[in-house]
Amino acid sequence: MAYLTLHRDSESLKDTYKENLKHFLNSIRSSASSVQKDGNHKPFAAFKVTALCNCKLLIDVTKELESRGNTFKPTATPDLELQSSEIPKDEWKELVDSLMEIGQLAYDNKVHVLVDAEQTYFQPAIRHLVIHHMMPAFNKTQPIIYNTVQGYLKTARQTIEEDIGVAEKMNYTYAAKIVRGAYMDQERSLSKEQNYEDPIHPNKMETDRSYSDVVDYALKSVVKGRSWIKVGSHNPKSIEHAVHMIKTLGISRTSGQVTFGQLLGMGDYLTYPLAQSGYLAYKIMPYGPVREVVPYLLRRAQENSSAMINADNERKLLNQELMQRILCK
Repeated sequence: MAYLTLHRDSESLKDTYKENLKHFLNSIRSSASSVQKDGNHKPFAAFKVTALCNCKLLIDVTKELESRGNTFKPTATPDLELQSSEIPKDEWKELVDSLMEIGQLAYDNKVHVLVDAEQTYFQPAIRHLVIHHMMPAFNKTQPIIYNTVQGYLKTARQTIEEDIGVAEKMNYTYAAKIVRGAYMDQERSLSKEQNYEDPIHPNKMETDRSYSDVVDYALKSVVKGRSWIKVGSHNPKSIEHAVHMIKTLGISRTSGQVTFGQLLGMGDYLTYPLAQSGYLAYKIMPYGPVREVVPYLLRRAQENSSAMINADNERKLLNQELMQRILCK
């Protein structure tokens, strides 16, 4: 599973967006050719919307969406036309067109695409693009486009409830990658600076509880045939909880409706046992320029601090596995 980490937010880099789009499309083609599609194992690719447009565009769209009230309620009728004169309509159209091109190529090649979640001050615009543009177009017959739900947000449970409700209303299959979240420092700093409520849960215990709550809700939706999810976690207890729920609810390990994902080089002591037990477990392989990949990996390390605490334990487990493989030869 490939993850291109290009991230552009400077007006001076506007000309790079088309080049980034080419990289994303090539990533989908590479993913399609690297996995034998046997009905269960499906190729995945992932990208960040901010690699395709200026962040200010997403911020302005978010402001307009928020001015309309909650446009993500299943009872709401989303107005896909933007009214604000502050929003450059040509840039918005180019972004929508780029996302639809990504979605069409993924659909044609049966590649699942994970759209990464980003900071809360423009995430509603990304969510709008995924829920109201991409999923209705490409998730009618199969779950091609995956949204991302951030468990560390206080609104995480509300988000997945609303998104699944919208999918039911618009008659498409909902799909989501469930993660903890990777922008804690930025979110806390900005909320303090601008004097609004911190959107992040106050501590790890609350975050863990929120993450499990979102996973539980999503898995129950899977049972009803409404959703597909990817459990993205390096936390052993979160993985154990998800596995327990899958067994309890009687969800197939190999249907592809529920998959697991960990970063390449992290959480191998979770990924391999999952795979050996018959679950569909993926390694996420970030790639891109060093200046882009290193900050991405640092955010992942912060997001998965518990995994870093367990690094010594993981090393011991890997050494045991290595010795077993040597002795079995």
